[in-house]
Amino acid sequence: MRVIALENLMISILAGSSEWQLREARAMAAYISPRPGATQHPLTIHAAEHMVDLVQRAVHFRSPSVTYPET
Repeated sequence: MRVIALENLMISILAGSSEWQLREARAMAAYISPRPGATQHPLTIHAAEHMVDLVQRAVHFRSPSVTYPET
């Protein structure tokens, strides 16, 4: 239950984020992806994919009529 609550909290925060912040959140997934030549662990790959998925889910909750200032 705690993980679901944290995911929903992150989605709500990301939904109010600027485009720059959403780009940065997507870019952070690359930092936990396996390095070239390293053994790819399934949980690491899944974590990176899940981060990008959270951002995509948050985009669905953004209001198209509201402009978010770039910070």
